[in-house]
Amino acid sequence: MLAVKPHLQLLETKSERGYLLGVSDMPRTTVTPFAKPELKTDVLLEEEFDGGTYVYLKTPVTRSAESQRWLGAADLIETWTYHWNVRIQLQIQTKEGEAPMVFPAPDPEDPLVYNTDDPNHTEPDFSKKGRPFWYDEQVRYYG
Repeated sequence: MLAVKPHLQLLETKSERGYLLGVSDMPRTTVTPFAKPELKTDVLLEEEFDGGTYVYLKTPVTRSAESQRWLGAADLIETWTYHWNVRIQLQIQTKEGEAPMVFPAPDPEDPLVYNTDDPNHTEPDFSKKGRPFWYDEQVRYYG
């Protein structure tokens, strides 16, 4: 039996650019995970094909706002954009009661073995790519 375990993370990027008396200064960008308890509601459609599955996600629209600071001497432009991180793990159960085979697996020469008690193996870490037992999937934006 094959189990596909996808994990989604929506990130919000806030960019600020200030203009003091018409001269650009004060650039700042922050990236934070978007606080949503259940991201499965953002899955609009799953479409299977020979090489896998396309998953269509609802992403918030990019927005911006302008404001003035310091009695009109400084203009501030804030822009919020959103993007997805996806981590996937495949598990194949070959026999009842035995540990599953987990993919992507390390090279055969690597002594690392999947451990169900190790959170590095069972939970995704969105701050790192290329971790053993986790696929880092691509997200393409259209629209």
